[in-house]
Amino acid sequence: MTTSRFRATAALIVALGIAACGDSDGGPTFAATADSATIARLAAGAGAYASITLFGAFGAQSSTVDGFLYFSKGPDKATATDRARAIIQHFVRATSFRGSPSFEAVKVPTFAAPFSTCAPTETGVDALGDLIDSDANGIPDNYTVNFGSACVEQDSAGTSRLTWSGSIHLQDDGLGFLSFSLGLDHLSFKLEDLTSPGNFTKLGVHGTEVVQFAAARAEHATDFTLSLDIKSGSTIFSESASEDETSSFEPDGGGALTLGGDLPAGLFNYSSDFKVIGERSLGDIPGNFDLVLSTPTPLHYDPACRGDITAGEFRGLLNGDPNIGFTVTWSSCGNSTTVIFGDTPATAVAAR
Repeated sequence: MTTSRFRATAALIVALGIAACGDSDGGPTFAATADSATIARLAAGAGAYASITLFGAFGAQSSTVDGFLYFSKGPDKATATDRARAIIQHFVRATSFRGSPSFEAVKVPTFAAPFSTCAPTETGVDALGDLIDSDANGIPDNYTVNFGSACVEQDSAGTSRLTWSGSIHLQDDGLGFLSFSLGLDHLSFKLEDLTSPGNFTKLGVHGTEVVQFAAARAEHATDFTLSLDIKSGSTIFSESASEDETSSFEPDGGGALTLGGDLPAGLFNYSSDFKVIGERSLGDIPGNFDLVLSTPTPLHYDPACRGDITAGEFRGLLNGDPNIGFTVTWSSCGNSTTVIFGDTPATAVAAR
Protein backbone atom coordinates (compact mmCIF):
# COMPACT_ATOMS: atom_id res chain seq x y z
CA MET A 1 0.00 0.00 0.00
CA THR A 2 1.39 3.37 -1.03
CA THR A 3 0.27 6.97 -1.10
CA SER A 4 -0.23 8.91 -4.33
CA ARG A 5 -1.31 12.32 -5.58
CA PHE A 6 -3.91 12.48 -8.34
CA ARG A 7 -2.00 14.98 -10.40
CA ALA A 8 0.68 12.52 -11.50
CA THR A 9 3.05 14.19 -13.93
CA ALA A 10 2.43 13.46 -17.57
CA ALA A 11 6.03 12.36 -17.97
CA LEU A 12 5.41 9.29 -15.84
CA ILE A 13 3.51 7.61 -18.62
CA VAL A 14 6.55 7.77 -20.85
CA ALA A 15 8.23 5.29 -18.50
CA LEU A 16 5.76 2.73 -19.80
CA GLY A 17 7.46 2.84 -23.17
CA ILE A 18 4.04 3.08 -24.81
CA ALA A 19 4.65 1.77 -28.24
CA ALA A 20 4.30 -0.36 -31.26
CA CYS A 21 2.27 -2.49 -33.52
CA GLY A 22 -0.39 -5.14 -33.56
CA ASP A 23 -0.11 -8.71 -34.75
CA SER A 24 -0.84 -10.11 -38.21
CA ASP A 25 -4.45 -10.79 -37.21
CA GLY A 26 -5.15 -7.06 -37.13
CA GLY A 27 -4.87 -6.27 -33.44
CA PRO A 28 -2.62 -6.58 -30.40
CA THR A 29 -2.94 -9.15 -27.66
CA PHE A 30 -3.15 -7.57 -24.21
CA ALA A 31 -1.42 -8.91 -21.12
CA ALA A 32 -3.66 -10.84 -18.73
CA THR A 33 -1.32 -10.37 -15.75
CA ALA A 34 1.06 -7.73 -14.43
CA ASP A 35 3.38 -7.37 -11.46
CA SER A 36 2.96 -4.61 -8.90
CA ALA A 37 5.64 -2.38 -10.44
CA THR A 38 3.93 -2.50 -13.83
CA ILE A 39 0.51 -1.79 -12.34
CA ALA A 40 1.97 1.11 -10.36
CA ARG A 41 3.38 2.65 -13.53
CA LEU A 42 0.13 2.04 -15.38
CA ALA A 43 -1.70 3.71 -12.49
CA ALA A 44 0.60 6.74 -12.74
CA GLY A 45 -0.03 6.99 -16.46
CA ALA A 46 -3.78 6.55 -16.02
CA GLY A 47 -3.77 9.25 -13.37
CA ALA A 48 -2.03 11.56 -15.82
CA TYR A 49 -4.73 10.87 -18.42
CA ALA A 50 -7.54 11.67 -15.99
CA SER A 51 -5.71 14.71 -14.65
CA ILE A 52 -5.18 16.11 -18.14
CA THR A 53 -8.89 15.65 -18.82
CA LEU A 54 -9.90 17.45 -15.62
CA PHE A 55 -7.48 20.35 -15.87
CA GLY A 56 -6.96 20.48 -19.65
CA ALA A 57 -10.49 19.86 -20.90
CA PHE A 58 -12.58 21.39 -18.12
CA GLY A 59 -10.17 23.69 -16.33
CA ALA A 60 -9.27 25.69 -19.41
CA GLN A 61 -12.52 25.18 -21.34
CA SER A 62 -10.47 22.77 -23.46
CA SER A 63 -6.90 23.08 -24.65
CA THR A 64 -8.24 22.55 -28.16
CA VAL A 65 -10.04 25.88 -27.79
CA ASP A 66 -6.87 27.53 -26.54
CA GLY A 67 -5.06 26.31 -29.63
CA PHE A 68 -7.65 27.67 -32.02
CA LEU A 69 -7.65 31.08 -30.36
CA TYR A 70 -4.16 31.34 -31.83
CA PHE A 71 -5.61 30.71 -35.28
CA SER A 72 -7.62 33.91 -35.34
CA LYS A 73 -6.87 36.95 -37.45
CA GLY A 74 -3.98 39.21 -38.23
CA PRO A 75 -0.84 39.23 -40.35
CA ASP A 76 0.71 36.35 -38.40
CA LYS A 77 -2.31 34.05 -38.49
CA ALA A 78 -1.58 30.38 -38.75
CA THR A 79 -1.46 28.39 -41.94
CA ALA A 80 -3.42 25.17 -42.42
CA THR A 81 -0.31 23.14 -41.59
CA ASP A 82 0.21 25.23 -38.42
CA ARG A 83 -3.34 24.36 -37.41
CA ALA A 84 -2.82 20.68 -38.15
CA ARG A 85 0.41 20.61 -36.19
CA ALA A 86 -1.26 22.29 -33.20
CA ILE A 87 -4.08 19.73 -33.28
CA ILE A 88 -1.58 16.87 -33.23
CA GLN A 89 0.30 18.57 -30.38
CA HIS A 90 -2.99 18.75 -28.47
CA PHE A 91 -3.43 14.98 -28.67
CA VAL A 92 0.24 14.32 -27.93
CA ARG A 93 -0.25 16.24 -24.69
CA ALA A 94 -3.57 14.52 -24.00
CA THR A 95 -1.89 11.11 -24.20
CA SER A 96 1.05 12.18 -22.04
CA PHE A 97 3.63 11.61 -24.79
CA ARG A 98 5.52 14.70 -23.66
CA GLY A 99 9.18 13.81 -23.19
CA SER A 100 9.06 10.91 -25.64
CA PRO A 101 10.25 11.13 -29.25
CA SER A 102 6.70 11.94 -30.36
CA PHE A 103 6.73 15.35 -28.67
CA GLU A 104 9.93 16.25 -30.49
CA ALA A 105 8.38 15.03 -33.74
CA VAL A 106 5.67 17.68 -33.82
CA LYS A 107 8.11 20.57 -33.77
CA VAL A 108 8.41 22.61 -36.95
CA PRO A 109 11.23 21.15 -39.08
CA THR A 110 14.03 23.43 -40.22
CA PHE A 111 14.54 23.27 -43.97
CA ALA A 112 18.02 23.85 -45.34
CA ALA A 113 16.88 25.93 -48.33
CA PRO A 114 13.78 27.56 -49.83
CA PHE A 115 11.10 24.92 -50.11
CA SER A 116 7.88 24.06 -51.84
CA THR A 117 4.79 24.47 -49.64
CA CYS A 118 1.79 22.27 -48.96
CA ALA A 119 -1.48 23.92 -50.02
CA PRO A 120 -4.42 21.80 -48.80
CA THR A 121 -8.08 22.49 -49.46
CA GLU A 122 -9.76 24.64 -46.78
CA THR A 123 -13.39 25.60 -46.18
CA GLY A 124 -14.89 27.81 -43.48
CA VAL A 125 -12.47 30.69 -44.07
CA ASP A 126 -13.18 34.14 -45.48
CA ALA A 127 -11.58 35.92 -48.44
CA LEU A 128 -8.59 36.85 -46.27
CA GLY A 129 -8.12 33.28 -45.10
CA ASP A 130 -9.36 34.04 -41.58
CA LEU A 131 -11.46 31.45 -39.79
CA ILE A 132 -15.16 32.33 -39.83
CA ASP A 133 -16.28 32.58 -36.19
CA SER A 134 -19.69 34.28 -36.06
CA ASP A 135 -20.02 34.35 -32.27
CA ALA A 136 -16.34 35.19 -31.63
CA ASN A 137 -15.91 32.44 -29.03
CA GLY A 138 -12.71 31.08 -30.55
CA ILE A 139 -14.38 28.12 -32.27
CA PRO A 140 -14.82 28.41 -36.05
CA ASP A 141 -18.36 27.94 -37.34
CA ASN A 142 -17.53 25.03 -39.61
CA TYR A 143 -13.88 24.62 -40.61
CA THR A 144 -12.34 21.85 -42.69
CA VAL A 145 -8.90 21.23 -44.12
CA ASN A 146 -8.13 18.32 -46.41
CA PHE A 147 -4.54 17.37 -47.18
CA GLY A 148 -5.46 14.47 -49.41
CA SER A 149 -3.09 11.52 -49.52
CA ALA A 150 0.15 13.50 -49.98
CA CYS A 151 0.54 17.24 -49.48
CA VAL A 152 4.29 17.80 -49.69
CA GLU A 153 6.74 20.38 -48.36
CA GLN A 154 10.32 19.85 -49.51
CA ASP A 155 13.47 21.91 -49.49
CA SER A 156 15.23 22.64 -52.76
CA ALA A 157 18.50 21.29 -51.40
CA GLY A 158 17.02 17.81 -51.36
CA THR A 159 17.63 17.16 -47.66
CA SER A 160 14.16 17.09 -46.07
CA ARG A 161 10.61 16.24 -47.10
CA LEU A 162 7.45 16.70 -45.02
CA THR A 163 4.31 14.94 -46.27
CA TRP A 164 0.88 15.70 -44.80
CA SER A 165 -2.21 13.56 -45.28
CA GLY A 166 -5.74 13.22 -43.91
CA SER A 167 -8.24 15.86 -42.86
CA ILE A 168 -9.64 17.97 -40.00
CA HIS A 169 -13.23 19.04 -39.36
CA LEU A 170 -13.91 21.43 -36.47
CA GLN A 171 -17.43 22.75 -35.90
CA ASP A 172 -19.07 25.02 -33.35
CA ASP A 173 -22.12 23.05 -32.18
CA GLY A 174 -23.83 26.12 -30.69
CA LEU A 175 -24.75 24.40 -27.43
CA GLY A 176 -24.44 25.96 -23.99
CA PHE A 177 -21.93 28.79 -23.91
CA LEU A 178 -19.21 26.74 -25.61
CA SER A 179 -19.25 23.50 -27.56
CA PHE A 180 -17.52 21.89 -30.50
CA SER A 181 -17.07 18.67 -32.42
CA LEU A 182 -13.64 17.78 -33.77
CA GLY A 183 -13.13 14.99 -36.29
CA LEU A 184 -9.72 13.83 -37.49
CA ASP A 185 -9.58 11.43 -40.42
CA HIS A 186 -6.12 9.83 -40.37
CA LEU A 187 -4.39 13.19 -39.96
CA SER A 188 -0.63 12.63 -40.13
CA PHE A 189 2.70 13.95 -41.24
CA LYS A 190 5.81 12.09 -42.32
CA LEU A 191 9.21 13.77 -42.08
CA GLU A 192 11.91 12.14 -44.21
CA ASP A 193 15.65 12.70 -44.04
CA LEU A 194 16.54 12.56 -47.73
CA THR A 195 20.26 12.46 -46.95
CA SER A 196 19.69 9.06 -45.30
CA PRO A 197 17.21 7.28 -47.57
CA GLY A 198 14.68 5.21 -45.68
CA ASN A 199 14.89 7.20 -42.45
CA PHE A 200 11.67 8.92 -41.37
CA THR A 201 9.41 10.01 -38.51
CA LYS A 202 5.65 9.67 -38.91
CA LEU A 203 3.08 10.88 -36.40
CA GLY A 204 -0.68 10.68 -36.80
CA VAL A 205 -4.03 10.82 -35.03
CA HIS A 206 -7.45 9.47 -35.96
CA GLY A 207 -10.66 9.96 -34.02
CA THR A 208 -13.00 12.47 -32.42
CA GLU A 209 -13.35 14.93 -29.54
CA VAL A 210 -16.64 16.47 -28.42
CA VAL A 211 -17.02 19.16 -25.74
CA GLN A 212 -20.07 20.96 -24.33
CA PHE A 213 -20.14 23.62 -21.60
CA ALA A 214 -23.09 25.04 -19.74
CA ALA A 215 -23.06 26.88 -16.41
CA ALA A 216 -24.25 23.85 -14.41
CA ARG A 217 -22.45 21.05 -16.27
CA ALA A 218 -19.70 20.33 -18.77
CA GLU A 219 -19.24 17.14 -20.77
CA HIS A 220 -16.25 15.81 -22.68
CA ALA A 221 -15.69 12.73 -24.84
CA THR A 222 -12.79 11.45 -26.92
CA ASP A 223 -12.29 8.34 -29.01
CA PHE A 224 -8.95 8.43 -30.77
CA THR A 225 -5.68 6.68 -31.51
CA LEU A 226 -2.31 8.44 -31.68
CA SER A 227 0.57 6.64 -33.38
CA LEU A 228 4.26 7.27 -33.90
CA ASP A 229 6.68 5.42 -36.17
CA ILE A 230 10.40 6.20 -36.42
CA LYS A 231 13.00 4.49 -38.60
CA SER A 232 16.66 5.33 -38.18
CA GLY A 233 18.99 2.90 -39.88
CA SER A 234 18.15 -0.56 -38.58
CA THR A 235 16.29 0.81 -35.54
CA ILE A 236 12.50 0.86 -35.76
CA PHE A 237 10.50 2.49 -32.99
CA SER A 238 6.71 2.47 -32.89
CA GLU A 239 4.40 3.77 -30.19
CA SER A 240 0.66 3.91 -30.01
CA ALA A 241 -1.86 5.06 -27.45
CA SER A 242 -5.64 5.11 -27.60
CA GLU A 243 -8.41 6.38 -25.39
CA ASP A 244 -12.18 5.97 -25.47
CA GLU A 245 -13.28 8.39 -22.75
CA THR A 246 -16.36 10.11 -21.41
CA SER A 247 -16.32 12.54 -18.51
CA SER A 248 -18.27 15.35 -16.90
CA PHE A 249 -17.84 18.12 -14.37
CA GLU A 250 -20.62 19.60 -12.21
CA PRO A 251 -19.95 22.62 -9.97
CA ASP A 252 -21.01 22.48 -6.34
CA GLY A 253 -24.22 24.29 -5.40
CA GLY A 254 -23.73 28.01 -5.86
CA GLY A 255 -20.89 27.54 -8.32
CA ALA A 256 -20.98 27.91 -12.09
CA LEU A 257 -18.79 27.33 -15.13
CA THR A 258 -18.05 30.46 -17.14
CA LEU A 259 -16.30 31.17 -20.41
CA GLY A 260 -12.62 31.63 -19.62
CA GLY A 261 -13.23 31.38 -15.86
CA ASP A 262 -11.36 29.27 -13.32
CA LEU A 263 -12.65 25.81 -12.53
CA PRO A 264 -14.88 26.03 -9.44
CA ALA A 265 -15.23 23.33 -6.78
CA GLY A 266 -17.25 20.41 -8.06
CA LEU A 267 -17.57 16.73 -8.97
CA PHE A 268 -15.56 15.04 -11.71
CA ASN A 269 -16.87 11.81 -13.26
CA TYR A 270 -14.50 9.89 -15.53
CA SER A 271 -14.70 6.67 -17.53
CA SER A 272 -12.14 5.47 -20.04
CA ASP A 273 -10.70 2.50 -21.87
CA PHE A 274 -6.99 3.27 -21.72
CA LYS A 275 -4.57 1.27 -23.91
CA VAL A 276 -0.79 1.35 -24.08
CA ILE A 277 0.89 -0.83 -26.67
CA GLY A 278 4.54 -1.76 -26.34
CA GLU A 279 5.40 -4.94 -28.20
CA ARG A 280 8.10 -3.09 -30.13
CA SER A 281 8.85 -0.56 -27.44
CA LEU A 282 12.29 0.74 -26.62
CA GLY A 283 10.99 1.45 -23.13
CA ASP A 284 11.53 -0.48 -19.93
CA ILE A 285 8.12 -2.21 -19.92
CA PRO A 286 7.49 -3.76 -23.33
CA GLY A 287 4.08 -5.32 -23.73
CA ASN A 288 0.46 -4.34 -24.30
CA PHE A 289 -1.88 -3.29 -21.51
CA ASP A 290 -5.54 -2.36 -21.40
CA LEU A 291 -6.95 -0.57 -18.35
CA VAL A 292 -10.63 0.11 -17.80
CA LEU A 293 -10.79 3.29 -15.74
CA SER A 294 -13.63 4.76 -13.72
CA THR A 295 -14.56 6.91 -10.73
CA PRO A 296 -16.98 4.68 -8.72
CA THR A 297 -17.25 7.61 -6.32
CA PRO A 298 -16.93 10.90 -8.23
CA LEU A 299 -13.79 12.88 -7.48
CA HIS A 300 -14.36 16.16 -5.68
CA TYR A 301 -12.13 18.96 -6.90
CA ASP A 302 -11.61 22.02 -4.72
CA PRO A 303 -9.44 24.99 -5.76
CA ALA A 304 -9.04 25.82 -2.07
CA CYS A 305 -7.19 22.50 -1.72
CA ARG A 306 -4.24 23.79 -3.73
CA GLY A 307 -6.18 22.81 -6.85
CA ASP A 308 -6.39 19.16 -5.89
CA ILE A 309 -8.84 16.38 -5.00
CA THR A 310 -10.48 16.16 -1.58
CA ALA A 311 -12.64 13.02 -1.88
CA GLY A 312 -13.61 10.16 -4.21
CA GLU A 313 -12.20 7.00 -5.75
CA PHE A 314 -10.30 6.41 -8.98
CA ARG A 315 -10.12 2.79 -10.16
CA GLY A 316 -8.26 0.93 -12.91
CA LEU A 317 -8.89 -2.71 -13.81
CA LEU A 318 -6.58 -4.67 -16.10
CA ASN A 319 -8.75 -5.77 -19.05
CA GLY A 320 -11.75 -4.85 -16.91
CA ASP A 321 -11.03 -7.77 -14.54
CA PRO A 322 -12.28 -6.80 -11.05
CA ASN A 323 -9.56 -8.97 -9.50
CA ILE A 324 -6.52 -7.18 -11.00
CA GLY A 325 -5.76 -3.47 -10.83
CA PHE A 326 -5.59 -0.52 -8.47
CA THR A 327 -7.70 1.96 -6.57
CA VAL A 328 -6.83 5.46 -5.39
CA THR A 329 -9.05 6.79 -2.59
CA TRP A 330 -8.98 10.32 -1.15
CA SER A 331 -9.76 10.95 2.50
CA SER A 332 -9.05 14.69 2.64
CA CYS A 333 -7.33 17.50 0.76
CA GLY A 334 -4.59 15.92 -1.36
CA ASN A 335 -4.34 12.86 0.88
CA SER A 336 -4.89 9.59 -0.95
CA THR A 337 -4.13 5.91 -0.60
CA THR A 338 -3.30 3.66 -3.54
CA VAL A 339 -4.01 -0.07 -3.31
CA ILE A 340 -2.70 -2.51 -5.91
CA PHE A 341 -4.37 -5.91 -6.02
CA GLY A 342 -4.22 -9.14 -8.02
CA ASP A 343 -0.64 -8.51 -9.15
CA THR A 344 1.78 -11.32 -9.99
CA PRO A 345 5.26 -11.75 -8.48
CA ALA A 346 7.96 -9.63 -10.07
CA THR A 347 10.02 -11.36 -12.74
CA ALA A 348 13.31 -12.59 -11.32
CA VAL A 349 16.48 -11.07 -12.72
CA ALA A 350 19.34 -13.50 -13.27
CA ALA A 351 22.51 -12.83 -11.29
CA ARG A 352 25.50 -11.60 -13.22
